[in-house]
Amino acid sequence: MAFYYLITYIVFTFAMAVILGSVFAFASADRISQRAALVSAAAGISIAYIFVDLLPELAESQSAFLAAHPSRHLLFPEARVYIAALIGYLLFFGIRLKLNTGGDSPHSLLYRLDIIGYSAYVFVITYLMVHRPGGRIIPLLLYTTAMTFHFLVINYAMEREYLRRYRSRGRWILSIMVLLGWLVGVSARVSPSVLTTMLGLVAGGVIINSAGSEMPRDPNAFRYMALGSVIYAVILLISTRLDTF
Repeated sequence: MAFYYLITYIVFTFAMAVILGSVFAFASADRISQRAALVSAAAGISIAYIFVDLLPELAESQSAFLAAHPSRHLLFPEARVYIAALIGYLLFFGIRLKLNTGGDSPHSLLYRLDIIGYSAYVFVITYLMVHRPGGRIIPLLLYTTAMTFHFLVINYAMEREYLRRYRSRGRWILSIMVLLGWLVGVSARVSPSVLTTMLGLVAGGVIINSAGSEMPRDPNAFRYMALGSVIYAVILLISTRLDTF
């Protein structure tokens, strides 16, 4: 029975990874740009997931980390996960700032730096997808849904900025990194302390990448972002009643 559940979970998470990777492979900024509301709503969904679901999980992870390290020989162990979230926020704030102000020169390292940064980012997100709390289906679905919309925002920003370079190669690199994150996730597991740090980095990255989308350029952006946030927050709260699945 346990073996059957393991195989089922591996197949299911692989299907979720394919969905995430397909966002980079097949979503087109040209089509999305005609639906500005979708980008704003997608950003709102991502942010709602962070504040309603992932931040409480960060608090639990921080408590578990302190319980696992009672001697506390590490520097500022009581703030480890929050420091990681701050680092993730600042790291991707820098990437987005350069992405918004940089050019598309073929001799520039900016494009490569952005691809490297986002490759590591989507790898970690997909790895964490495999290790959702308790391996339960509903948390996995909610996480994957939020990250699908989050990847849509990233893909839109990258394609808008780098055009042909991203379309011809960059999107495939990010798609492969998504699948690689799944592969490492099902074949290896890092320590709880490292997992806690990864959660913090992802939380900070999602906040800045979602909040830094195209919303300021659309006068109706806040309306769609708020609507997406409220709807998904309600879904997340209702899902806590179905936590037995």
